[in-house]
Amino acid sequence: QVYRVNPFAEYNINSVSVPIFVNYSNIAGIGPILTQDFIKELSHYRKLKVYSSNKKTDGILIGIIDSADKISERSETVIRSYIEGDLKKSIGNRPEFYLPLTTSYQAKLRVVLINKINKAEVILDHNFGINGSFTRSLEETTSLNSPGVTNFTKTKYAFEKSLRDSSANISKEFRNVVLNVF
Repeated sequence: QVYRVNPFAEYNINSVSVPIFVNYSNIAGIGPILTQDFIKELSHYRKLKVYSSNKKTDGILIGIIDSADKISERSETVIRSYIEGDLKKSIGNRPEFYLPLTTSYQAKLRVVLINKINKAEVILDHNFGINGSFTRSLEETTSLNSPGVTNFTKTKYAFEKSLRDSSANISKEFRNVVLNVF
């Protein structure tokens, strides 16, 4: 899919480098995912060359990911599961307790487009909210063939899928901002 002509042409930006977004948040691994989606989004514009490294280009798109200092302000356990039944057998003689099942997270992404030709003029400075949630896999682990043996792997997959979905939504929002502003 190709969008309209280069939205930054009026600023003499015909090439943009997009280094990996800086991640100051507690959301591990989101920097490269967001960077890749923004590169993909910018690549749809005709007559705009996009590079993933800091090559000699007319402009540079910088992304800075940040989250609140307090854990309670950046993530929240939305659903908890009480350990009982087969799950209770998995924990042995320990008393029952609640395990976090679904967790939501939030952070923000600041995107800055700098025109390197015109004395580092800032062309775009916009903040995007990063919001998502994922559900952990929580199955019993009473034997080697139990479904719970892969709890961590399934949970990691659910978390990474949530990050990819959040990133795709933000890159679409970025496209809307670019189309509306330029």
